[in-house]
Amino acid sequence: MKHTIQRILLAAVFLAVCIPVVPAWNVESYTMNPSGPLPQNAPVTVTFSVDFPAEASEPTFPAAGDLVMTTGLAKPAWSYTITTGDGGSSTTPAYYNQTLDLSGLLLSYKGHGSEALSVTLKGTAPAVPAPANITVLDLHEIDKNGKAVTSTQVTRTAAVSDAVWTTATPQLATPAQTEQQAGLWDRIVGMFKGLFGMPA
Repeated sequence: MKHTIQRILLAAVFLAVCIPVVPAWNVESYTMNPSGPLPQNAPVTVTFSVDFPAEASEPTFPAAGDLVMTTGLAKPAWSYTITTGDGGSSTTPAYYNQTLDLSGLLLSYKGHGSEALSVTLKGTAPAVPAPANITVLDLHEIDKNGKAVTSTQVTRTAAVSDAVWTTATPQLATPAQTEQQAGLWDRIVGMFKGLFGMPA
């Protein structure tokens, strides 16, 4: 009997070690505009959300941990909105850094159920000596001991081409602009016809 209990305990420990840790959050609705390959220096906008599904009796994120995001984009600016299950929300102004480190104290809510973090990242495609892939987003959790929880890592990459984006690229007029210009021209012509007594 004693040996049977020991075997059951050993099997339980073995399963606990072997079963991968599943993050209590997930990345949803990731978009990058423009989509790759990116010309060097091109402005890039990335949007995504991090969902923290939780019961009302559970915290949405470990208070002693951190959620860390890094990017390989140049001149990055992060902004984010946290929305809690009770409908409350808070938005931050832009934060300029390669890394955005959010404390678990900021993300840990209890009693409101699920939580969502909506993130917008703006930057430019970096200059590269040759076409290459860059890490646009690397997102992972840090535990209470300051160690990365590798099983939670989410990475998104993009190709950067050898073409160079420039603001001198001609922009096509939108239909609204075209109609506005046509209306202005008609008014000028009508004014001159009125001055010289010509029929409209």
